[in-house]
Amino acid sequence: MHLLKGFLYFLGGEDGEEKAMLLLLAKGFCMGIFIAAYQVGAETLFIYELGEELMEEAFFAAGAAGVVTTVIFVWLQKVVRFSILAISNIFVIFLFVLGLRLGHLYIPWEYWSFVQFVMIGPATALIILGFWGTFGRMFDLRQSKRIIGGIDTGQLTATVLAFYSIPIISNFVHSETEDLIVAAIVACFGILIFEIWLVRSFNLDSVTKTKHGEKKTKSVGFIDLFKDKYLRMMCFFLMFSTIAANFIEFSFYSATETMYPVETELKNFLSGFNGTVMIVSFLIQSFINDIIIGKYGLRVSLMVMPFILAIFTIGAIVSAHMFGYTEKNEEFLFFYLFVAMGNLFTLSIKDALESPAFKLFFLPLDIKIRFDIQTRIEGVISQVAALIAGSIIIGLGIVTWIKLIHYSYFVIVIAAVVVYFADRLFAEYKKTLKIALEGQKEKLKGRGSRNEHNTINVLRSEIDSEEIEKVIT
Repeated sequence: MHLLKGFLYFLGGEDGEEKAMLLLLAKGFCMGIFIAAYQVGAETLFIYELGEELMEEAFFAAGAAGVVTTVIFVWLQKVVRFSILAISNIFVIFLFVLGLRLGHLYIPWEYWSFVQFVMIGPATALIILGFWGTFGRMFDLRQSKRIIGGIDTGQLTATVLAFYSIPIISNFVHSETEDLIVAAIVACFGILIFEIWLVRSFNLDSVTKTKHGEKKTKSVGFIDLFKDKYLRMMCFFLMFSTIAANFIEFSFYSATETMYPVETELKNFLSGFNGTVMIVSFLIQSFINDIIIGKYGLRVSLMVMPFILAIFTIGAIVSAHMFGYTEKNEEFLFFYLFVAMGNLFTLSIKDALESPAFKLFFLPLDIKIRFDIQTRIEGVISQVAALIAGSIIIGLGIVTWIKLIHYSYFVIVIAAVVVYFADRLFAEYKKTLKIALEGQKEKLKGRGSRNEHNTINVLRSEIDSEEIEKVIT
């Protein structure tokens, strides 16, 4: 028991938070297994069976499916209590994945792998939205900042272990790729059990509930996101960042199909690659994140990914023109290495640096509408961006002279646009934060000196700190 408490304290927990943290860690662990097993299984089956034939259509369909599912999630979040929505969300995903596996077994249809691949993004997005929605309703801002990194450890550990264990297990028990979908079903059932436990143990509906006599906060629609300049900059930044990530991922899948034509080799490579993505994400989050955000600020944090992506993409373009990129040979390895590294660092930096930094831009918003806005932007808008990316990919695929190398040129352009909107977003963030602080000061009306935990006094105490990095931040 003392060892367990010590572990939770190491992750940032305090007395009274043990049960909440353990349940979230357990749910995150099951999420990690689900994401790893489902992603590798769906990617392998699709690339091996239908990749060359339907790659462009799959990216478009994934974006469309993502938009539909996240829009439904956002709508339900407004009309259904979150506790009910959180459980129903996982239960529907469980039934869907189970239905996919049963359909693949008993109904002869050649496009099951297409559907599985298309739903990687939407299923993952819905599970993650539910997880962080639960987390955000269980802890206040001070607690969240203290334990958010530790809570993510459960999911990260399980995901890495699952990714790297797939080729080992496959070699020992000679399992089929379809068995990974079975493992995902079992893990999803575990997520459901722990979500039910969390809902029964904690009141997840109290944070956004309007108190008696309190003025009801006006809801924010999708049109309102683009009317407000600050929210509009957030939407544009996330959209172009997502489009850039989708294009490098499309290039990666297309090149991987050429590099690994054998199913077993493809499965083992994707397992190792995705596991490496998680490890690099962990290293960035543990040793680089705080340095970049604390020392260089949020603007630089949002610009790191497009800069890194541009560097590797330029390398891919140069190597393609020098050595070729259309068929597997020794020279093809140079092009593939740059594409794979570009995709690896894009995924890692988005997950470990860009996403946590981007979440901080929601903090100046009214807490009554913050969760709704965050779900709309990180859920629906990002999926709309994926749909746009898929539409562009299909459009480029129709043009006969467009080859794989031309997608890399498009990535360079999009990366430059991401840098531009990162700068504009940070400028609006400073204005919005100033307005939020002035609004709180007005509400306090001189009572701030008696409340050490209000925003004004917290900022004052940080400025008086002897730690120079706190003062700069």
